[in-house]
Amino acid sequence: DHFRQISIEGKQFVVGGTVFVPVYSHIRVEGGRAPLTTNLTIHNTDFKKPIIVTSLRFFDHSGKLLRDYLDEAHSLEPMGAAEFFVEPSRSYSETALNFVLEWRSEEPVSEPVIEAVMANQSGTHGLAFVTTGRTIAGLPEK
Repeated sequence: DHFRQISIEGKQFVVGGTVFVPVYSHIRVEGGRAPLTTNLTIHNTDFKKPIIVTSLRFFDHSGKLLRDYLDEAHSLEPMGAAEFFVEPSRSYSETALNFVLEWRSEEPVSEPVIEAVMANQSGTHGLAFVTTGRTIAGLPEK
């Protein structure tokens, strides 16, 4: 499998980061709000080496943890991608939500690309847009 659970005990990491990805639960449109689905994708951009995703957490607008997607670290194979889906929900009173992801590698690698696609379709009309993750910290502490 290209995204598989692994143990990181005893591993020495030389590169990594914490990435913030803004996402939105809905968008304001004429006549109200349109709920959005979110597809978060982690792309390993390195051609030869895997990366290790150690954490993927989903927060609401006030910083409250809504979901921790990974119980254990996962290895993402070279040029592999892993997807996570958030269904639309009217329970989020505020628009802004976010993912925070931590990744590491035992060897120098190219940085992963983490993007979220938000979409809504109603009848013959649809809308979609993308947000891109931003590195907010370097190699995470143990």
